[in-house]
Amino acid sequence: DIEDSVARQHVHSFQEVEYTFPEDVHIGYNGQMFHARGGCAVMVPQCILQTYLDAMKAQEEALAEMAALAANPKNYTGVI
Repeated sequence: DIEDSVARQHVHSFQEVEYTFPEDVHIGYNGQMFHARGGCAVMVPQCILQTYLDAMKAQEEALAEMAALAANPKNYTGVI
């Protein structure tokens, strides 16, 4: 049933995978804090790793947007 499916997905999201963060990280997730030293392989719950990767992608996109704006400020259509 649906409750079992949701419970399984929740458990699955906390399955740990090995990952090496490029720098020291402190990631808040659901009221918990996850800490890891950069450059060391650690076991990290998938949900926390996905939160980190999503944040890094958003940061990368924002930096690219800022670089594009700096290169050609006339193209900026947002509100300052």
